[in-house]
Amino acid sequence: MASKKGFPSLKVLATTCASEMTLATLTHELQEEAQRSHDRERMGNCKRKRSYSSGDQNQEGPKWHKRARIEVNTSPTAGSGQQTNKRPLEQDETGISTSNKRLKLECKNYPISQKCEAGVEMSRDDISVWYSRTEDACHSLRKYFYALPHAIWSHYGKTLIDHALSETGTEKVHKKILKKVIEYTFCEKLTSFSTQEIENYTSELDGIIYKNLKHCTRLLSLELTMTPQGETDMVAATLSFQKLRLLQALYLLPPDRYSFHWAVRDLTLYCQALKSLKLMYNGDLFREADDLQCLTRCNSLATLWLFNFGRKCETKQISYILRSLTNLKVLYHKELPNAILELFSENEKNTRGTVHGEEEARERQAGMGEMLKLERVDLCWYQRGLGYQLVYVPSSYLMAVAQLCPKVILLNLVGPTCLAQVLLNLPNLQTLILQQASLISCLTNSLNCQYLSTLTELRVCDVWDVTHDLVSAMACGCPNLQMLSVINSSLEARGELVSPPHHSPFPCLQQAILAPDMLHGRPALTTPAVWQLGNDLTRYLLDNATKLTTLHLHYRTEDLAISDTPTQQDLEDILSRPRPALRTLILECPPAASPSLVEVVTLACPALVTLGNITTWPLTPHQCASLIIRYGAKLDIS
Repeated sequence: MASKKGFPSLKVLATTCASEMTLATLTHELQEEAQRSHDRERMGNCKRKRSYSSGDQNQEGPKWHKRARIEVNTSPTAGSGQQTNKRPLEQDETGISTSNKRLKLECKNYPISQKCEAGVEMSRDDISVWYSRTEDACHSLRKYFYALPHAIWSHYGKTLIDHALSETGTEKVHKKILKKVIEYTFCEKLTSFSTQEIENYTSELDGIIYKNLKHCTRLLSLELTMTPQGETDMVAATLSFQKLRLLQALYLLPPDRYSFHWAVRDLTLYCQALKSLKLMYNGDLFREADDLQCLTRCNSLATLWLFNFGRKCETKQISYILRSLTNLKVLYHKELPNAILELFSENEKNTRGTVHGEEEARERQAGMGEMLKLERVDLCWYQRGLGYQLVYVPSSYLMAVAQLCPKVILLNLVGPTCLAQVLLNLPNLQTLILQQASLISCLTNSLNCQYLSTLTELRVCDVWDVTHDLVSAMACGCPNLQMLSVINSSLEARGELVSPPHHSPFPCLQQAILAPDMLHGRPALTTPAVWQLGNDLTRYLLDNATKLTTLHLHYRTEDLAISDTPTQQDLEDILSRPRPALRTLILECPPAASPSLVEVVTLACPALVTLGNITTWPLTPHQCASLIIRYGAKLDIS
């Protein structure tokens, strides 16, 4: 994918140049280490033999002591029956033995008991070769760049890893280079780090990361997706967590079902500055029933995501966390509705038997609502390695959530049946996410009663009855809607598209995503029956949507009626409207498109940065290649 031309910031320029220089130095250092290892191996396997005169068969091993100089006749007569066992001494111009001179000079600097690198006792011929090690190049380079601010050092480390991944080839080189990069980057200057980009390259990096993590004492944000291999890494991770006392955000989210239950107690003892924590664990492996309650030691926690794939009930622990952490605004747990309902039941029991029971009950409920400052309630979530966690709750549970959490601004539900009553108790709601639901039964009453006038985001997924009538009701009931997302759902061209009486449809719309498939690699919960995104609905959504920043439309020609299939002229008319804020356009499988459509879009959208999926257009490979060559300097085009 081509990149858009422009002037990068000084921070980007500095980190890019520094990372390129560092990677070259680390690669050179790695090559030198490989050469030294090869030389040591060769010295160990190939011992140098001393040359003796031909008559000596039983010689003693090489000695370190100084041999006495013995004058010998270097030219014995042919008739002599004696043979010497001494090698002739070479002399320089001054008459001094060269071997003895070299031995005298080098024995001054090295003790007699010193061994060579291969572990063999050194002779006079061996000690003449020594490897002189200067200061480590990585250490010198780190001191050179150590003056960088903490935030730039973190960006510099991330850029260094990106360059290492893009410029190296084989997995073996990846492993060695990445080890060097991690050892170099991990220091007290590092403030944020994530292993998500390097988790698939080699498993040997786990030990390197957990071993060097203790040096990052100023770390503020950490995401670990690589699991410890054995007890050694677990001990190293525990010791590292004891040093990360400034940590504010920690995400322990492995790509498979691995439990980080062993880290909870140490985290709450030493990382009490945590404000955000995401943790995957198996609740059945806790040694004590109240281990999860240790999280209440972190009084600053505002965001808490607990992905428990065990079977043990934790309702009481979640209720205790809700009561204790007064700053908590986001809490995800599959038993959250049960915990809120338990708080609601306790509140009702405390108000029974009093003279002014009803009045006091309302006061206590109001007080409880003030205590629960939750701003987000998720009853459906997908986590890789764990899958979907879907929480189906009855109407009474949702009503308790609405009454005890009046500050909720995001609601993520699965198949709700009493949404109108719930929304009536949530005046601050801004984002509504519906999954596996019938929108007609859920939203019709709410849209007609104007309960969603404050809604800014509406995202539906895996639903089966999105129609033109429902889209019209959304336009009337949600005048402030800024994001509309319909993914992996059944979209039918049934009903009428009616504009609101006092304004155009979706005048505040900034992001629109309509796609029949799941995005970001998530598996689908249902299979949509029909996807009829046609010309009428496209015009209805986009005609007056001048504030759009992101637009993703996916067509399926086989489901469209001939009269509703957009032509090339229709698409050019719709996309030629001025949209000065549009930066991303993904037009997938349009029924008709030509190279001129790209020119129309670029003229109408001067801020456009990304134009995606042109390979799905009805163009020839030569036309696609020509467009990429022509507009590659201006757009990220693919």
